[in-house]
Amino acid sequence: MRACLRAESIDQVVVSTDHEGIAETARQAGAVVVERPAELSGATASSESAVLHALDALGAEPEVVVLVQCTSAFIDPADLSAAVRRVLDGEADSVVSGLPTHEFLWTAAGSGVNHDPAVRPRRQDREPQFRENGAFYVMRTAGLREHGHRFFGTVAVQPVPARHAIEVDDPEDLELVRALAPFIDRPEPIDVDCVITDFDGVHTDDRAYVDSDGREMVLVSRSDGMGVSLLKRSGGEGAGHVHRTEPGRGRPRPQAGRAGAAGPGRQAHGAARLAEHRGPRPGAGGVRRQRRQRPRPDGGGRLADRHPRRAPEGARRRPRRADQARRVGRGARAVRQGGGRPA
Repeated sequence: MRACLRAESIDQVVVSTDHEGIAETARQAGAVVVERPAELSGATASSESAVLHALDALGAEPEVVVLVQCTSAFIDPADLSAAVRRVLDGEADSVVSGLPTHEFLWTAAGSGVNHDPAVRPRRQDREPQFRENGAFYVMRTAGLREHGHRFFGTVAVQPVPARHAIEVDDPEDLELVRALAPFIDRPEPIDVDCVITDFDGVHTDDRAYVDSDGREMVLVSRSDGMGVSLLKRSGGEGAGHVHRTEPGRGRPRPQAGRAGAAGPGRQAHGAARLAEHRGPRPGAGGVRRQRRQRPRPDGGGRLADRHPRRAPEGARRRPRRADQARRVGRGARAVRQGGGRPA
């Protein structure tokens, strides 16, 4: 659906289904849903019958109709638009997506299908053939109604790369698609006003280096700083880095950005404060800070921010693990320098 919505040559995306869950997902993605009747939902129903039913249900008669099958997980919107233009420009009446191949095909009986086994030409001496990959079919609506099937008149092939030609026909194909998705799917544009990231493990490799004086250091990448600069130049109002202090890590490190929050669990609090400071953007909802009730000794309650309660005035603060570690470090240095136990 997202590929169709992003294709420049496609005006409307329609999903035909008899499944309410699929229908709701399609609506959320921005597609128009046509409820498919039971007689067209069985295993013997053709795809053409579903397309013709959708056209009748919508009362629409576009010049070109595109059949996209959900068994193809990777579809390039540019390929869809190119195929539509070939029909609109009169180059073809029907266009099918296909994978260029130089494969030699055999029957189970050992006979060559697309070649003579006695003559084995080199790959570079052969013209590619195309394997229909079932991703999409583009056709003139009038021709579909006249012939009742997707192939008629002048048929052309829209080449697609091998990484986009995978069909999901069994569970193994689905596992393969899920494994390849992070490498094949292109990032889609999203509406972002501000980016807030953690520091440890995001702008570092999640390792800490401690010198002989107990000072902690981390390794950062200059490319992260360049990425933040490019983000700001793209029109965003800024990027914030949330830092924190973990037990045994000493003071929070100074970090670039516009938001800061120290202490475990306070990143969300810092992000909420930043959002409140910026104010709601036009067309965006307001920011609501998460609060919870805290019991009072008298049985009442009050609203409090979701962060650790501060100690009462005058109360003795229990030393942090980081403070204890620094004291132990100073004691160890005294032993090494004086040769005895520290006083």
